Amino acid sequence: MAFRSSKVRGFEIDTSKKVWQVIEQLYPQRSWGKILPSKLLQNSDVEVNDLLVHLLQTTDDEETRWTLAEILWTITPNHPVIAARRVMDLGMQLAGKSVALMVAILPKIDKTFAVLLRVYPMGNQIYLPTDLRLSGLYENGQPFLEVQAREKQDNYIQLKFCAELSEKFQIRVTLNNAVITEKFVI
Repeated sequence: MAFRSSKVRGFEIDTSKKVWQVIEQLYPQRSWGKILPSKLLQNSDVEVNDLLVHLLQTTDDEETRWTLAEILWTITPNHPVIAARRVMDLGMQLAGKSVALMVAILPKIDKTFAVLLRVYPMGNQIYLPTDLRLSGLYENGQPFLEVQAREKQDNYIQLKFCAELSEKFQIRVTLNNAVITEKFVI
């Protein structure tokens, strides 16, 4: 497994050992025997990827699941369990500002899907442009969630929600008079 110097939600994950430490911080009170299936417990060389996949598939807490998914994206970007992720460079389309939109979907135990929408700066920019807005819209164009970047404070903005299979929604990214709307189906 190739590691590069990287952080996920403030956690350093540039080595396998550090990824294990993050997992132990996310699950501090639990016995590993209750979390891991016996086949993983019996293997003294449990792969970090195997553990992350198992935890992603069995954890109920959505914030923890998204943290695990981001770790897996970082250390194994094309892992099939988290393959439902699309990143679009909106720089040329959004008032000349270099920003990207990421849409990620994680299946949930109850057969619904957790959806993450995130806009972040690209290139050498540290913060998003002030007043950039990210909106989640129903199929009819009515907003159900919205967030706005603050001046020199946000290095990303995001929305999270749940959806069902075949559900349609739209994403709108707005900066001043520039508006980009994308349609999606789960």
